[in-house]
Amino acid sequence: RTPDRSTAAPAVIRAKALELLARREHSRLELRQKLIQRGFGAEQIGPVLMDAFPFADQRCERLTTAVMQRLGFPQ
Repeated sequence: RTPDRSTAAPAVIRAKALELLARREHSRLELRQKLIQRGFGAEQIGPVLMDAFPFADQRCERLTTAVMQRLGFPQ
């Protein structure tokens, strides 16, 4: 059973997101889904991720390129 973390402090959500990122790179959507699966409140996750992981041009470009390649689009 997943523990109820729906009222977790932002610092706890951020720490779990960083733990997930230590394993591999995730999009914000993936982080959100995984945090929800782990019992964190959906309404709390968005602001924490936006604050902790703002869009960074190089990273976004790299992720977009990787997704487009997986989908079979030419570079």
